[in-house]
Amino acid sequence: MAENEDSEENQNVAENVNVPEAENQPEDVNVAENVAEADNLAVVMYVPQNDEHIQQTENVVQIEYASDNEDLDQYLVYPRNMWAYDITITVHCKLKFISDIKRVLEGKGELAGFKNGCFGHYLDLPENMNTLFQAQFIHNLLLRQIRFPGASEDELWFALGKNKVRLGKREFCLCTGLKFGVLPDIFLRDYVPVPDGIHMRYFGGAGCLLLEDVLTRFLRGRFQREGDALKMALMLFANNILFGQDYRRQVTYWLMTLAEDIAAFNSFPWGHYVFKMTLHYIRSGFKVPDPLGPKRRYNLYGFVWGVQVSCRVDNMSNYSYNI
Repeated sequence: MAENEDSEENQNVAENVNVPEAENQPEDVNVAENVAEADNLAVVMYVPQNDEHIQQTENVVQIEYASDNEDLDQYLVYPRNMWAYDITITVHCKLKFISDIKRVLEGKGELAGFKNGCFGHYLDLPENMNTLFQAQFIHNLLLRQIRFPGASEDELWFALGKNKVRLGKREFCLCTGLKFGVLPDIFLRDYVPVPDGIHMRYFGGAGCLLLEDVLTRFLRGRFQREGDALKMALMLFANNILFGQDYRRQVTYWLMTLAEDIAAFNSFPWGHYVFKMTLHYIRSGFKVPDPLGPKRRYNLYGFVWGVQVSCRVDNMSNYSYNI
């Protein structure tokens, strides 16, 4: 049984969830979401290394079936004797913030602007989505990473049963509904607060602005101008839900610039940026501790909800994937 903690700003609420069966898995598995350490206050900046993109997305998840005598263990990045489950995973993405977005924007008459934009489809998610996150599923999935011959750098492959399953751009786009395209260079520019923008008007252009300060101001529901609530909602959604950043971190400042132009914000290729960010943090953050050593922890940033997919197998040949 796994203990899954949903960390609040001043409160920890724990609940028990079922753990999927896994080979050689100990009886007690602790995979939990915890509050961040104090050193998480710094700005997390991810800069993609290239602007590769896909023009179109097919509704297909690539699966390759192993032959009867093919041993997928030979491709494992982490051999089974390294697998351990007494792990604490820190994840900060809180989909329950969506209900706050609905409440505040509806009260200001700006909900339609969000609903008709690039993130609008997320408003249709059930309000209990946060309780459905399965950290232990993510950990078990990442343990099964394989080195697949000919795989792109923008792909992860996993050995699931007798099947080799890919997580690439098309799968991520299919699961998240976020668009891909050529990335602009806005995150490479030196940040200068937009004159008369929300950073200057609400926070005086502060050089150390925390996400929790923006969240507090947003939740108050008092805004100086029409459109300010929508700008803050978009920036907070991207920073916490898509980037997976703790509210005690500094804001991602280029988001403050982008949010001042709603049309540019909605046309930004969020799928491209968030997919590359998520893969980067999985590869740099995922840890496999010594099975005989003390309990370990690691952080997962990016949109890990986009990685968590439900997989239904019918006669080992028919798969369906959903968020």
